[in-house]
Amino acid sequence: ADRSSIDRRKRLLLLVNPNSGPGKAHQIYKRQVASILGEAEVAHEVVVTKASNHALELVKTLDLSLYSGLVIVSGDGLLYEIYNGLLARNEWEKAIEFPVGVIPGGSGNGLARSLAHYLEYV
Repeated sequence: ADRSSIDRRKRLLLLVNPNSGPGKAHQIYKRQVASILGEAEVAHEVVVTKASNHALELVKTLDLSLYSGLVIVSGDGLLYEIYNGLLARNEWEKAIEFPVGVIPGGSGNGLARSLAHYLEYV
């Protein structure tokens, strides 16, 4: 989705995988992301995933109209889960247009490396 389609009056949903990296994703959120979003006055809700497929199940039934976008702080696994959750929805063709952001927090960050030539941890 382009920037003009993002409603900044709504909050972001952040999904944090506490087992990514190992444990690095949660630290990245707490030490960096939370303060940046706070300074920018970006309303957000944080969900720390509890188990494998937690994000997939959450995104399958999530009321997307409540959020301006979804941001994951994780490795590649959580990204896989959220897109599978979006594709499992009845309105999947619309759901896959929902804005998704990735803050790399895994051990390898293969997707981030291939998309943005990621060189090091934040």
